[in-house]
Amino acid sequence: MTTSSDIPQDQIATTTHKRKNKALPGFATILLAVLLVAALIAGTSVLTLGVYTMRQQQQTSPEIVATTTISGAPVTNTVSATLTAVASHTQTVTAQGTVTRDGVKADGQDLPEGTVLAVIDEHPIVALQGNVPAWRSIAPGSSGADVSQLQDALRRLGYSIWDTAGTYGQSTAAAWYHFLSAHGYQPTDAEGNTVAGDAIANTGVPKNTVVFAPLFPLRAANQCGSAGQTATGTICTITSSERTWQLSIAAGILESPKDPIGKHAFNQDSSITGTVGEQIGDTANMNATSTTGDGTASDDANQSGDTSQQSPTQDDAGDQASQTLTYGFTLDDGKSIPVTATSADITVTIATSAKDALSVDAVAIRGSGKKLWLEAKNGTHISITTDYCYAGRCSFTSNASKAKAGTVVTLPKQDGAA
Repeated sequence: MTTSSDIPQDQIATTTHKRKNKALPGFATILLAVLLVAALIAGTSVLTLGVYTMRQQQQTSPEIVATTTISGAPVTNTVSATLTAVASHTQTVTAQGTVTRDGVKADGQDLPEGTVLAVIDEHPIVALQGNVPAWRSIAPGSSGADVSQLQDALRRLGYSIWDTAGTYGQSTAAAWYHFLSAHGYQPTDAEGNTVAGDAIANTGVPKNTVVFAPLFPLRAANQCGSAGQTATGTICTITSSERTWQLSIAAGILESPKDPIGKHAFNQDSSITGTVGEQIGDTANMNATSTTGDGTASDDANQSGDTSQQSPTQDDAGDQASQTLTYGFTLDDGKSIPVTATSADITVTIATSAKDALSVDAVAIRGSGKKLWLEAKNGTHISITTDYCYAGRCSFTSNASKAKAGTVVTLPKQDGAA
């Protein structure tokens, strides 16, 4: 048996060194595993802490609240329109012959009753008031409504007539004779032959010597002939100075053709108020009118009949926006319209809020029915009563002290919660 004492020392040392070398790799492996576990635990802790911190920050971050501001500006529904002056009466003046003196000019001047409109072969054409057209020559002994009109006109012009009403007698003939003479024209009989001073009772009124018009004063739409011109029919058009006013609004702007009927403000140089009347013309005509390739309107539309209940067809719908709706218009309080031209572009206020009302975006209004309110930024409730809403804004009144222009109010959440 060999004992340790029998083994040489150098052999013992070599053996011990080999054992130590074999144990070293195992220890390193264990140490590396321990380090990896520790790192994993540390990483997990950091991640957990980061998530926790993030959640804490989310919970403590302030919620974003949408707001708007109360305004003192009114809520107004306006549309663009054209205000057009239309003569209450229009008629033509006809003649045959040579124009020997310049007729009245289209200068916008009012023409009173008794005006000589034109002179043909040195015979005047006189404008007098009456509803019955001058359809014939009038001679001594003639009777009728046209004679009554002539007598009434001569009386208004200052001449005395004692003949029976509607009968052309001596006093009527004398009045007409003196009227012509006073204006520098030679009186004639009903056939156009010159009447001598000792034959006044023979004075007559040749056809086309008088133009009866229902309304005075008149205006000339164009000059009633120039000296030297040959007249072969209509020589001019006359209109009443009295004008009616019409509004033309593009179709498609209004919710319905009846929308603007009522009292509304009309603004141009100054604000005026008038009443829009019934629609003028044929509503369906608007839908039937089409445009040609050059943009001009065709003449296929039916110009008569009441077809306002007809609806535009699908083919017509594209043309509707380019058409116009026309309404009658009268001023309130007898004021004059500040329009000097035949027509003018204006703004029509279809509706507007009360003068003392405030306004706010409609989305800021909470509640329903008669219980409506706004929420101030500090959480205070402001009870309101709405006045008029249009295009996303509502005017309102309120007794709350917080309800004033400049007050910031919050908007409800998107899910509808107040």
